Amino acid sequence: MARRTMIRSLIRGLITGFLLVIVMAASAAAAKTKADQKVPEALVALDNRNGPAYAILVDKGRQQLLLYAYDGAYHPIYRMACSTGEVRGPKKRSGDKRTPEGVYFFTREHQKRDLSPIYGSRAYPIDYPNLMDRMAGNGGNAIWLHGTNKSLKPMDSNGCIVLNNEDIDRLPRYIILNKTPIIIVDQLAYRSSEQTAATQQRIQDLLDVWRRAIEGGSYHQYLAHYDADYVPDIAWWRHWNRLRKGFQERFVTVSLKLRNLSILKHNGMFTVLFDQVVQVPGRDLFAGTRKLFLSSRGNRLRIVGEEYQTLAKPPADQKQNPLVAVGRLLKSTGKGAPPPAGPSGRRKISAMIDGWLKAWSAKDIQRYGSYYARDFKSQGGADRQAWLDYKKRLNEKYTYIRVSRLGKVTIRGDKQKKVVSFRQRYASNQFKAVGIKRLVLKREGREWKIFRETWKRR
Repeated sequence: MARRTMIRSLIRGLITGFLLVIVMAASAAAAKTKADQKVPEALVALDNRNGPAYAILVDKGRQQLLLYAYDGAYHPIYRMACSTGEVRGPKKRSGDKRTPEGVYFFTREHQKRDLSPIYGSRAYPIDYPNLMDRMAGNGGNAIWLHGTNKSLKPMDSNGCIVLNNEDIDRLPRYIILNKTPIIIVDQLAYRSSEQTAATQQRIQDLLDVWRRAIEGGSYHQYLAHYDADYVPDIAWWRHWNRLRKGFQERFVTVSLKLRNLSILKHNGMFTVLFDQVVQVPGRDLFAGTRKLFLSSRGNRLRIVGEEYQTLAKPPADQKQNPLVAVGRLLKSTGKGAPPPAGPSGRRKISAMIDGWLKAWSAKDIQRYGSYYARDFKSQGGADRQAWLDYKKRLNEKYTYIRVSRLGKVTIRGDKQKKVVSFRQRYASNQFKAVGIKRLVLKREGREWKIFRETWKRR
């Protein structure tokens, strides 16, 4: 009996070991497959937060059009025969019978009823020439992706991309105007998914610093991301800066979000498309779809061109920057102000303010410091510890300090941040004044803490 039990245990051990080897091998194979997965070099990033994203690629050398989907990984959906311009090479001027090469977007859709027979059952104009084409002096226009009622032949168009009618009729469900890219290349190249991820992260890092410069940085910090040979339109900056300062004085946080991001590559240049969204507490405002062109200068990426793909709606003044237009809208409607606090929140915050004033007047630096957030910054830029050290020196300097509020406290904000203002009387043996105190409070656990503090003498 003991011998049988030992044999059974041995067999079970062998089977378990064998299965473990199989599982480990399968996992290693899956990891290797993911690492070795090749994707078109042109596709760096597509936004798939609202479902699969799609991109169209045209391989002029092979006379093929490919539709790719991205749902966390890239998948080829269709591969179709196409026809491009009679003459090889990228388009340079009108009438040269060449198909342009680069990253473009569809601007309109024409149905069969609106087309002459030469365009088949459907047609999509693209936005050639884009800014980079115009800067390079490339001319021509009316480049379309369209069908045909004739037999499809390779390199048989005047510059358009032509598909069989049954093929182009498969595409409408995958195309969003001004969003879905069409990347036209002489010959498709591929790279590993790991290389693509590294490139994507590098560009996203640049975009994050660029975005923060618009949110709260200086003019020079903003321009530091642009190539020295490209001078962007910066006439709007002083208007935007004035609006930012106005929001800051009212303790309104204004953020810039970049949403629905796509990053496409062609010939060493990256086209970055995204929606600009200006965000204030409780409200998001669309500020146009923006397109940046990036190129490497040495080891650093720089913006070499930019333009708006679409605007929220045409402004009365066509020269008005979309960010400035949104900022002025928020200012005129008062939507940039935080909502008022509820009754229960008001009582708790008023009690917190009174406790803070009492600790200040008592020169109790430990209790006084407990009302400040860990990441507090003073009006002059001092952090929490530097601020408390400064207050401790004042306590030693003055014989007495008396601080009190006059009248009601105004409290506005949301569940995570409040803006508090009141008239404050300050008196010591050397200094007396009355002014407006404004505090920005933030949540730390269940308590409200002072995050920012300003005072203006009245």
